[in-house]
Amino acid sequence: MGIGLQQNSVVLFKWVKVKVNTLILRVDWLTDSIAVAVCDVIYIEANSGAVKRVGRSDAFATEFDLEVEEYVPLPKGEVHKKKEIVQVVNRYIDEGVAELVPGVLFIDEVHMLDMECFLYLNRVLESSLSPIVIFATNRGFCNVRLKEMLLWRCGSHGIWRGVGRGTDMNRPHGIPVDLLDRLVIIRTQTYDVADMIKILALRANVEDLVIDDESLAYLGDIGLQASSRHAVQLLSPSSIMAKMNGRDNICKADIEEVKALSMDAKSSARLLQAQQEKYIS
Repeated sequence: MGIGLQQNSVVLFKWVKVKVNTLILRVDWLTDSIAVAVCDVIYIEANSGAVKRVGRSDAFATEFDLEVEEYVPLPKGEVHKKKEIVQVVNRYIDEGVAELVPGVLFIDEVHMLDMECFLYLNRVLESSLSPIVIFATNRGFCNVRLKEMLLWRCGSHGIWRGVGRGTDMNRPHGIPVDLLDRLVIIRTQTYDVADMIKILALRANVEDLVIDDESLAYLGDIGLQASSRHAVQLLSPSSIMAKMNGRDNICKADIEEVKALSMDAKSSARLLQAQQEKYIS
């Protein structure tokens, strides 16, 4: 496209010359941030309406002897065509110029995805450019999540109506069978005391905490009874408790004091079930 300009007050009128005819565009002068002059070639994105400058029209290349501008021909097609980068990458791979090294995409709590997300993943995994996808979940059989329901009020009586998309199928790990059939399921085992102590020692090293072997063994027993996450969460409060007691290292007494003030998820669930009549439901 070639353009012409006419400034009137704070309004900018642009005569855009295209192959078929000439268009007149009205653009706010204050929001016209691109440096566009007469004889420039531009293109307008149809979706966003963004205007981008391509260069100077080659029809005016002889006006100046010295010019730093890049001269481009006036497009002859109806639209500005662009090629996807995927096609360029595929061509480089076919010619042996480039090599595709797939990355790794880790999705934790995959059972929280809804049916629409699973359909999208099932489709994109067929692409040759897709990364290695790792799903993680701790669920057994559970329902595949529904799309969020849309609610609206109808009429003057305030009747609520809703539409939801998806399915309530009960599937292993909350994953549809067609996607689950394409996965390699890695068998995992629960941690023993030795594994739990190694995990806690590594975490204490990351947080720069000093803890003795007796305290690590006690935390390992707590991790087996409750969960490894709960045992790790006790490290930082135990360190604060040790500093309050005038020590830099964590001892068993600090962990016992913090444990008496806290409660893991399993103990909390048992307490709520036993005393559910005392809580608002």
